[in-house]
Amino acid sequence: VGALSAEEDLRAVVLTGAGPKAFVGGADIGEMAAIPDGAAATAFIGLVHGCCAAVRDCPVPVLARVNGWALGAGLELAAACDLRIAAATARFGMPEVRVGIPSVVEAALLPGLIGWGRTRRLLLLGETIDAAEAERWGLVERVAAAGALDAAVEEWLAHLCAAGPHAIRIQKALIRRWEDLPT
Repeated sequence: VGALSAEEDLRAVVLTGAGPKAFVGGADIGEMAAIPDGAAATAFIGLVHGCCAAVRDCPVPVLARVNGWALGAGLELAAACDLRIAAATARFGMPEVRVGIPSVVEAALLPGLIGWGRTRRLLLLGETIDAAEAERWGLVERVAAAGALDAAVEEWLAHLCAAGPHAIRIQKALIRRWEDLPT
């Protein structure tokens, strides 16, 4: 996303998984368990944070096309996107506590999307929710029926491309600033 951000003609970015199985299944638990020390853990966390920061700092809207599992760092990446469209079969969760690891990176974005109670539920219980519940919670803005995910993404891209390109960039920058303002 970082290199794309420099493209003047860029109107939107769609972030998705490579296949139907997962958006992002999360960080490799084995790799995380093998982290030898605090410095390596900080570096690992820095990589996840850098990825999510690049999405949030992209000057145009970033749409998460959630086509399967979005777990842990994958859910954090989806939360970093501006809009989320999920397949009806998508699943969302923060299962880290179940393997003895707290969620420490972009999980901080979740309360702004779903509230503190639901954030606590995901982070403390390690539950997985389906797309319909994710939509009810406000975690995703739209759920598409089987086979209709691409059409839903294309519809939203058409709306974004119909708007003034400069206005969309300014609007995204304003929204990002509003996130940091006190209520």
